[in-house]
Amino acid sequence: MKLLAFLDILGFKDIVKYNSYGELRKIYQIFERSYKNAISLHRYQLTSDGLIPGFENSHVEAIQISDSIILWAKNDSIRSYYDLIIIVRELLFHGIYSGLPLRACIHYGEMEIEAKSYSKSSHITTNTLYGKGITTAYQNCENQVWSGGYISKEAIDAYKTVHSSFHLQDREIEERIKQLTDFDNLPKRYFITPYSVPLKNNITSKEFCINWVSYTKRKFSKTNVESAFRKFNKKVEDDNTKSKIMNTLQFLDDCPIRII
Repeated sequence: MKLLAFLDILGFKDIVKYNSYGELRKIYQIFERSYKNAISLHRYQLTSDGLIPGFENSHVEAIQISDSIILWAKNDSIRSYYDLIIIVRELLFHGIYSGLPLRACIHYGEMEIEAKSYSKSSHITTNTLYGKGITTAYQNCENQVWSGGYISKEAIDAYKTVHSSFHLQDREIEERIKQLTDFDNLPKRYFITPYSVPLKNNITSKEFCINWVSYTKRKFSKTNVESAFRKFNKKVEDDNTKSKIMNTLQFLDDCPIRII
Protein backbone atom coordinates (compact mmCIF):
# COMPACT_ATOMS: atom_id res chain seq x y z
CA MET A 1 0.00 0.00 0.00
CA LYS A 2 1.39 3.40 -0.97
CA LEU A 3 0.42 7.04 -1.11
CA LEU A 4 0.60 7.97 -4.77
CA ALA A 5 -0.55 10.57 -7.27
CA PHE A 6 -1.59 10.24 -10.89
CA LEU A 7 -1.46 13.31 -13.15
CA ASP A 8 -2.17 13.77 -16.83
CA ILE A 9 -1.64 16.61 -19.29
CA LEU A 10 -4.81 18.00 -20.86
CA GLY A 11 -4.89 18.49 -24.62
CA PHE A 12 -1.87 16.27 -25.16
CA LYS A 13 -3.19 14.74 -28.40
CA ASP A 14 -3.42 18.22 -29.91
CA ILE A 15 0.10 19.07 -28.76
CA VAL A 16 1.48 16.01 -30.56
CA LYS A 17 -0.74 16.47 -33.63
CA TYR A 18 -0.26 20.18 -34.26
CA ASN A 19 3.43 20.64 -33.41
CA SER A 20 6.57 19.42 -35.12
CA TYR A 21 8.84 16.94 -33.38
CA GLY A 22 11.36 19.71 -32.70
CA GLU A 23 8.66 21.89 -31.15
CA LEU A 24 7.43 18.93 -29.10
CA ARG A 25 10.94 18.47 -27.65
CA LYS A 26 11.02 22.12 -26.60
CA ILE A 27 7.58 21.80 -24.96
CA TYR A 28 8.72 18.76 -23.00
CA GLN A 29 11.87 20.57 -21.90
CA ILE A 30 9.73 23.39 -20.51
CA PHE A 31 7.65 20.93 -18.51
CA GLU A 32 10.66 18.82 -17.49
CA ARG A 33 12.29 21.79 -15.75
CA SER A 34 9.20 22.44 -13.63
CA TYR A 35 8.73 18.73 -13.03
CA LYS A 36 12.28 18.12 -11.78
CA ASN A 37 12.39 21.32 -9.73
CA ALA A 38 9.17 20.35 -7.97
CA ILE A 39 10.25 16.78 -7.16
CA SER A 40 13.61 17.96 -5.81
CA LEU A 41 11.76 20.63 -3.76
CA HIS A 42 14.11 23.15 -5.37
CA ARG A 43 17.23 21.59 -3.89
CA TYR A 44 20.20 21.69 -6.27
CA GLN A 45 23.67 20.20 -6.60
CA LEU A 46 26.70 21.56 -8.42
CA THR A 47 28.05 19.30 -11.19
CA SER A 48 30.35 19.69 -14.17
CA ASP A 49 27.22 20.63 -16.13
CA GLY A 50 26.32 23.35 -13.62
CA LEU A 51 23.49 23.40 -11.08
CA ILE A 52 21.01 20.57 -11.48
CA PRO A 53 18.08 19.41 -9.31
CA GLY A 54 19.28 17.22 -6.43
CA PHE A 55 17.17 14.14 -5.76
CA GLU A 56 19.33 12.43 -3.11
CA ASN A 57 17.20 13.61 -0.21
CA SER A 58 13.88 13.51 -2.01
CA HIS A 59 11.08 11.68 -0.20
CA VAL A 60 9.06 11.19 -3.39
CA GLU A 61 9.78 9.13 -6.50
CA ALA A 62 8.29 9.60 -9.95
CA ILE A 63 7.97 8.28 -13.45
CA GLN A 64 6.65 10.08 -16.54
CA ILE A 65 5.41 8.38 -19.69
CA SER A 66 4.00 10.53 -22.49
CA ASP A 67 1.21 12.62 -20.93
CA SER A 68 1.05 10.69 -17.64
CA ILE A 69 2.98 11.19 -14.41
CA ILE A 70 2.94 8.87 -11.40
CA LEU A 71 4.41 10.03 -8.09
CA TRP A 72 4.66 7.97 -4.92
CA ALA A 73 5.92 8.38 -1.36
CA LYS A 74 9.16 6.53 -0.71
CA ASN A 75 8.00 5.41 2.72
CA ASP A 76 5.19 5.73 5.23
CA SER A 77 6.49 8.90 6.87
CA ILE A 78 4.76 12.22 7.32
CA ARG A 79 7.64 13.87 5.44
CA SER A 80 7.01 11.72 2.34
CA TYR A 81 3.24 12.21 2.52
CA TYR A 82 3.47 15.95 3.10
CA ASP A 83 6.04 16.41 0.31
CA LEU A 84 3.80 14.54 -2.15
CA ILE A 85 0.97 17.03 -1.59
CA ILE A 86 3.35 19.98 -1.90
CA ILE A 87 4.81 18.65 -5.16
CA VAL A 88 1.41 17.98 -6.77
CA ARG A 89 0.31 21.49 -5.81
CA GLU A 90 3.35 23.02 -7.50
CA LEU A 91 2.91 20.89 -10.62
CA LEU A 92 -0.73 21.96 -10.99
CA PHE A 93 0.32 25.61 -10.72
CA HIS A 94 3.15 25.27 -13.23
CA GLY A 95 0.90 23.34 -15.58
CA ILE A 96 -1.36 26.36 -15.93
CA TYR A 97 1.59 28.78 -15.89
CA SER A 98 3.50 26.97 -18.66
CA GLY A 99 0.50 26.16 -20.86
CA LEU A 100 0.27 22.47 -19.96
CA PRO A 101 -2.84 22.19 -17.73
CA LEU A 102 -2.93 19.07 -15.54
CA ARG A 103 -5.44 16.94 -13.69
CA ALA A 104 -4.42 15.06 -10.57
CA CYS A 105 -5.60 12.66 -7.90
CA ILE A 106 -3.70 11.72 -4.75
CA HIS A 107 -4.75 8.27 -3.58
CA TYR A 108 -3.73 5.52 -1.17
CA GLY A 109 -3.86 1.95 -2.38
CA GLU A 110 -2.09 -1.12 -3.67
CA MET A 111 0.99 -0.40 -5.75
CA GLU A 112 3.95 -2.60 -6.58
CA ILE A 113 7.23 -1.38 -8.07
CA GLU A 114 9.63 -3.84 -9.67
CA ALA A 115 12.91 -2.46 -11.03
CA LYS A 116 15.28 -4.86 -12.75
CA SER A 117 18.68 -4.44 -14.40
CA TYR A 118 20.50 -7.00 -16.50
CA SER A 119 24.16 -7.75 -15.75
CA LYS A 120 25.05 -8.53 -19.37
CA SER A 121 23.45 -5.28 -20.53
CA SER A 122 24.10 -2.78 -17.76
CA HIS A 123 22.47 0.01 -19.76
CA ILE A 124 19.14 -1.82 -19.88
CA THR A 125 16.67 -1.69 -16.99
CA THR A 126 12.98 -2.47 -16.75
CA ASN A 127 10.56 -0.81 -14.38
CA THR A 128 7.15 -2.30 -13.73
CA LEU A 129 4.41 -0.55 -11.78
CA TYR A 130 1.03 -2.11 -11.11
CA GLY A 131 -1.80 -2.29 -8.59
CA LYS A 132 -5.33 -1.09 -7.90
CA GLY A 133 -3.96 2.10 -6.37
CA ILE A 134 -2.68 3.25 -9.76
CA THR A 135 -5.81 2.33 -11.69
CA THR A 136 -8.09 3.98 -9.12
CA ALA A 137 -6.01 7.18 -9.12
CA TYR A 138 -6.07 7.17 -12.93
CA GLN A 139 -9.85 6.73 -13.03
CA ASN A 140 -10.37 9.48 -10.45
CA CYS A 141 -8.09 11.75 -12.44
CA GLU A 142 -9.65 11.01 -15.83
CA ASN A 143 -13.16 11.64 -14.48
CA GLN A 144 -12.46 15.28 -13.59
CA VAL A 145 -13.64 18.05 -15.91
CA TRP A 146 -11.13 20.82 -15.19
CA SER A 147 -7.48 21.49 -14.56
CA GLY A 148 -7.16 20.66 -10.88
CA GLY A 149 -6.91 17.80 -8.45
CA TYR A 150 -8.05 16.36 -5.15
CA ILE A 151 -7.07 13.98 -2.36
CA SER A 152 -9.14 10.81 -2.06
CA LYS A 153 -10.71 9.83 1.24
CA GLU A 154 -8.41 6.79 1.41
CA ALA A 155 -5.39 9.09 1.08
CA ILE A 156 -6.70 11.44 3.77
CA ASP A 157 -7.20 8.55 6.19
CA ALA A 158 -3.69 7.24 5.46
CA TYR A 159 -2.20 10.72 5.93
CA LYS A 160 -3.91 11.19 9.30
CA THR A 161 -2.81 7.73 10.48
CA VAL A 162 0.83 8.41 9.62
CA HIS A 163 0.65 11.87 11.18
CA SER A 164 -0.76 10.53 14.46
CA SER A 165 2.18 8.13 14.83
CA PHE A 166 4.84 10.74 14.04
CA HIS A 167 7.42 11.42 16.73
CA LEU A 168 10.99 12.65 17.15
CA GLN A 169 13.44 12.75 20.00
CA ASP A 170 13.51 16.53 20.05
CA ARG A 171 10.14 17.55 21.47
CA GLU A 172 10.41 21.16 20.28
CA ILE A 173 11.04 20.09 16.68
CA GLU A 174 8.38 17.42 16.99
CA GLU A 175 5.66 19.84 17.99
CA ARG A 176 6.58 22.33 15.27
CA ILE A 177 6.57 19.72 12.50
CA LYS A 178 3.43 18.03 13.78
CA GLN A 179 1.57 21.33 13.73
CA LEU A 180 3.01 22.28 10.33
CA THR A 181 1.95 18.99 8.71
CA ASP A 182 -1.37 18.44 10.52
CA PHE A 183 -3.97 17.75 7.82
CA ASP A 184 -6.49 20.00 9.55
CA ASN A 185 -4.01 22.87 9.24
CA LEU A 186 -3.46 22.46 5.50
CA PRO A 187 -6.66 24.36 4.55
CA LYS A 188 -5.69 27.13 6.98
CA ARG A 189 -2.35 27.38 5.22
CA TYR A 190 -4.17 27.47 1.83
CA PHE A 191 -2.56 24.23 0.62
CA ILE A 192 -5.90 22.47 0.16
CA THR A 193 -9.51 23.57 0.18
CA PRO A 194 -12.90 21.79 0.38
CA TYR A 195 -14.55 22.12 -3.02
CA SER A 196 -17.13 20.43 -5.24
CA VAL A 197 -15.07 18.75 -7.96
CA PRO A 198 -16.68 18.87 -11.44
CA LEU A 199 -16.96 15.35 -12.82
CA LYS A 200 -18.26 13.81 -16.03
CA ASN A 201 -22.01 13.44 -16.60
CA ASN A 202 -22.60 16.84 -14.95
CA ILE A 203 -22.10 15.61 -11.39
CA THR A 204 -19.89 16.94 -8.60
CA SER A 205 -18.21 15.46 -5.54
CA LYS A 206 -17.21 17.39 -2.43
CA GLU A 207 -13.51 16.70 -1.83
CA PHE A 208 -10.38 18.27 -0.40
CA CYS A 209 -8.82 19.85 -3.50
CA ILE A 210 -5.27 20.95 -4.12
CA ASN A 211 -5.15 24.74 -3.90
CA TRP A 212 -2.77 25.48 -6.77
CA VAL A 213 -4.14 29.03 -6.96
CA SER A 214 -2.31 29.91 -3.75
CA TYR A 215 1.07 28.46 -4.75
CA THR A 216 2.48 31.97 -5.15
CA LYS A 217 1.16 35.49 -4.88
CA ARG A 218 1.02 35.61 -8.67
CA LYS A 219 -2.58 36.27 -9.67
CA PHE A 220 -4.07 34.49 -12.64
CA SER A 221 -6.69 36.13 -14.80
CA LYS A 222 -9.35 34.62 -17.05
CA THR A 223 -7.06 35.31 -19.98
CA ASN A 224 -4.16 33.43 -18.34
CA VAL A 225 -6.24 30.29 -17.89
CA GLU A 226 -7.77 30.37 -21.36
CA SER A 227 -4.33 30.92 -22.87
CA ALA A 228 -3.00 27.88 -21.01
CA PHE A 229 -5.63 25.68 -22.66
CA ARG A 230 -4.91 27.19 -26.11
CA LYS A 231 -1.11 27.30 -25.94
CA PHE A 232 0.98 25.07 -28.22
CA ASN A 233 -1.79 24.95 -30.83
CA LYS A 234 -4.30 23.13 -28.64
CA LYS A 235 -7.91 23.34 -29.83
CA VAL A 236 -10.65 24.57 -27.50
CA GLU A 237 -13.73 24.53 -29.74
CA ASP A 238 -15.30 21.30 -28.47
CA ASP A 239 -17.79 21.36 -25.60
CA ASN A 240 -15.66 19.12 -23.37
CA THR A 241 -12.69 21.49 -23.44
CA LYS A 242 -14.94 24.51 -22.96
CA SER A 243 -16.36 22.86 -19.83
CA LYS A 244 -12.85 22.23 -18.50
CA ILE A 245 -11.95 25.87 -19.02
CA MET A 246 -15.17 27.11 -17.41
CA ASN A 247 -14.75 24.85 -14.36
CA THR A 248 -11.10 25.84 -13.95
CA LEU A 249 -12.06 29.51 -14.07
CA GLN A 250 -14.77 28.90 -11.48
CA PHE A 251 -12.21 27.34 -9.13
CA LEU A 252 -9.91 30.30 -9.74
CA ASP A 253 -12.72 32.65 -8.68
CA ASP A 254 -13.80 30.62 -5.65
CA CYS A 255 -10.47 29.44 -4.28
CA PRO A 256 -8.92 31.28 -1.32
CA ILE A 257 -5.63 32.95 -2.21
CA ARG A 258 -2.66 32.89 0.12
CA ILE A 259 -2.23 36.22 1.84
CA ILE A 260 1.28 35.76 3.26
